[in-house]
Amino acid sequence: MGDLAAYGGMFWSAFLAATVLPGASEVMLVALLVSGTGDPWIVLVTATVGNTLGSVANWACGRFLARYRDRRWFPVPAAQVDRFSGLFRRYGMASLLFAWRPSSATR
Repeated sequence: MGDLAAYGGMFWSAFLAATVLPGASEVMLVALLVSGTGDPWIVLVTATVGNTLGSVANWACGRFLARYRDRRWFPVPAAQVDRFSGLFRRYGMASLLFAWRPSSATR
């Protein structure tokens, strides 16, 4: 049962790290591999699947929730969405190299 819990923890750690929520799945991955908990290939596949599904969840949020950007509860101001959308239209895929960079809402 310990290995199953480790795999589940690895999955959720990788899933959350791939979303907008903070996570440190690399630390858990290394800890599980160094400690010898579970099969290394299953740990790696679990981390990959969790990370991929977290990315799909981000895509779905962007694709289907963007229409609500004018609502008060929406977590990102519409002006900021427009600003970054313009940067993406201008610089294309290269702009995604800086997607990890924290932005300041006061600019």
